Amino acid sequence: MHFKMGQTIYYTNTTEDIVATRQQDFQLSADYHWQTSPVATKMRYFFQFIIQLFARVYCRWALHIRYVNRQLLRDNPNGCYLYANHTQQTGDAFSPFCVTAHPAIIISPSNLGIPIVGRLLSAAGGLPIPSTPRCLKPFLQAVYHRLDAGETVVIYPESHLWPYATQIRPLAPASFHYPASHPAPVYTMTTTYQHSRWHRRPKITVYLDGPFQPDTSLSLKDRQKRLQQQVSSQLHKRSQNSTYQYVTYQRRSQP
Repeated sequence: MHFKMGQTIYYTNTTEDIVATRQQDFQLSADYHWQTSPVATKMRYFFQFIIQLFARVYCRWALHIRYVNRQLLRDNPNGCYLYANHTQQTGDAFSPFCVTAHPAIIISPSNLGIPIVGRLLSAAGGLPIPSTPRCLKPFLQAVYHRLDAGETVVIYPESHLWPYATQIRPLAPASFHYPASHPAPVYTMTTTYQHSRWHRRPKITVYLDGPFQPDTSLSLKDRQKRLQQQVSSQLHKRSQNSTYQYVTYQRRSQP
């Protein structure tokens, strides 16, 4: 799906899918297995190394992304969580590889339904959310296994992709269950947009901030709520650095 400069997109609520795949309703099979074996890990690391080489070139020269505070995640090699706003169709798949060597990106099952690319996502470290409650336990075990191995668990708490959006949408409370239940440092990655004199599409500046430490003195529910507030506040703060609207989002008037 292509978006044009000055385009206005109308929406009814912030949970709408602006970009939908042909396999939007794709469901994981009941016997889906999140790979955590040593052999699978070595193969994933090799594949991620190849993707990282491509991502650095693609994000720098095709998407014109500049990263601020990129060293933050390098200073925390023991595993962490990274929360980001969801505004780039392809950039959000590759940008995590520019800030960490081994991202474990939590993705929607619909992404696995994309021909060819879908198969590559899990091989590259994607962790599809289970379609049924019975699969939740092995999914969480895989997430925490990757975190404990020193990887960066990447989460897009807005859930839905809104290309070039400069506003921060409500963050899904459930997405903060991970660091509340299995504490580790939490960081944010905010994508912002600025006008470019030389390119048709805007420049992109990505800010990394943190860490925010889960407060283990609080109850699980309060810890989760506190992290949501901290991440939301930081994303909103950095989003003020967007100075250009390539695409405008406008709520439909109620009848």
